[in-house]
Amino acid sequence: MRVLHGIGLTRTGLSRLLACRIYQQFVRPCLENGLAISIFSAKDVKLLETVQNNCLRMIYSGHCTLSTKAMQHIAKLPAMTDHISILQE
Repeated sequence: MRVLHGIGLTRTGLSRLLACRIYQQFVRPCLENGLAISIFSAKDVKLLETVQNNCLRMIYSGHCTLSTKAMQHIAKLPAMTDHISILQE
């Protein structure tokens, strides 16, 4: 049990910190694939933002109408629009 607790597994599942790290290391790179070389429409960027917001809401057990600005700040994740502009510079 100590080993499982050491990697962040609790009785209710993954800790929020571990879930954020898994998102940052595995999920977000899949979303970012091609951001630096592709040109996206406003609809595509909005879809990427929606996917990231839904992931953050799942991690923090937030309601679907809850703003994700605080969650992004806690997880130290920039908005996808900001990240796209950084990568395309």
